[in-house]
Amino acid sequence: MLKHSGAQHLHINPPDAFFPSLVGILTFLLLAVNPPLLVDDFYHLSVSRQIYFFGFIPTWDFWEFAPLGRPHLYPPLLHLIMALLMRASGGDVFLAARIVKTFTYPLLLLLFWLSVRGLAGRKAAFYSSLTLASASPLLFLSVMTMPATIVLALTPPLITSFIKKKTLPSLLLLSVALWLHFSMPVTAVATLLALSLVRREEYLKFFVKIASAALLTYLPWLIHIANHAEWISTVQAGGTPFIPFIAWALALPSIMSTLKYKDNACLAYLFYAISLLVFISYMTRLCLYLLIPLSFFAGITLSKIKWSKRRLKAALMVMLTLSFLVATPAVGGTPQTMDPFQPFQPPPLELAFIKSNTFLSFSSLLTLVLWPPHLKGQLMPTMFPIYVSSIWVAFNAPQPVCYIGLDSSHAVAVTALTGLPTSSGMWREVVSLWTLAASWWFALNQAVVYIVEAPFTAPPQDVPCRLVLDLGTVKVFVRT
Repeated sequence: MLKHSGAQHLHINPPDAFFPSLVGILTFLLLAVNPPLLVDDFYHLSVSRQIYFFGFIPTWDFWEFAPLGRPHLYPPLLHLIMALLMRASGGDVFLAARIVKTFTYPLLLLLFWLSVRGLAGRKAAFYSSLTLASASPLLFLSVMTMPATIVLALTPPLITSFIKKKTLPSLLLLSVALWLHFSMPVTAVATLLALSLVRREEYLKFFVKIASAALLTYLPWLIHIANHAEWISTVQAGGTPFIPFIAWALALPSIMSTLKYKDNACLAYLFYAISLLVFISYMTRLCLYLLIPLSFFAGITLSKIKWSKRRLKAALMVMLTLSFLVATPAVGGTPQTMDPFQPFQPPPLELAFIKSNTFLSFSSLLTLVLWPPHLKGQLMPTMFPIYVSSIWVAFNAPQPVCYIGLDSSHAVAVTALTGLPTSSGMWREVVSLWTLAASWWFALNQAVVYIVEAPFTAPPQDVPCRLVLDLGTVKVFVRT
């Protein structure tokens, strides 16, 4: 393990006070901004709403791809927590979303800082955390409701607990990660397994104990997934690589040093970086996930620069500080595009601040300070037609909705807002041709209410219907 003085943990010094204060400022700014509901938010809100309404975790997703639906395989822990928040607030779906969207990013930064501090000391933690906080694309990823990002936040403390052989924290963190996301915990397990194989005498028995116990807690849902494994497929996603130059430049010396000296902490983060390559088909997300190990190594590099090289260290610190306060040199970062059935609509701020092939990426801090006023608040103006049509359907024709449009997240938004099933859905990794065929049959023969979004203008020609609400880009039809 990296050497550092125990005295570093016994008193508060400027780096210790500075970074938590920055996290507090970012949290305040996020509360003030109240990020709008986008894409993945609607899927997780729709699931949470069903749990809130029925009082249990359903194993069949009947609220998407009506009338057939599909197995509900997404690990339900976050959805359960959001449903409990809805219950505590009298059914307020917006409050549940706001809490998750506001606190995920500060949680990620704070847990990362604490974890690196526990392994490499306060200086490395400070430098690493500033590096991580410099890239605003990670902020955009965090202000959408994504259990994967929460698992990303839990992985550094899991690595720290595992290296220190803390049984209860390791077991708890790994178990929670498994119940949060379908694939992201695999990277954590692979990281710990790789470290255990390299350090057999030190960690292998401990790994077997922790992994076995965590899998035992996850066994009910694992059996459920195994029983419906034939429904699972992969979805190709695109996006451009996001390469922040400072993070990569500072990380590479420590990565090369790790290959030589094989320190446990550095090995763990190197294995973590390698394990994240399973997301190679999600290129933009992969590059953002890699910021965790890269930032760790960047902090190690800066903390090891000797005082005899003060000018070099001062120059690097100025660059790092400017990266956190203003912008970091970077290329890429164009949001991913999904399969043809589910085109990805990136957050408008991401289009405004993060442009492909530019050489500057605004910092998270500056992004929040400059957040456009018309995009503050959860109800994004471009979504108003979907919100209004959903309210109309809920009060006038509360039946399963046939959605005809290009963005399936808008269909799921109808379910999130009303609780009504729709003929479309997200998370296309779990879908079958039978499901899609049944949804098309439903549109032609059984649906009563149609929400039609541009560029489409009406339900299928063979469906007798009348226009009951015209909102420009969105129209509502009822079968006659």
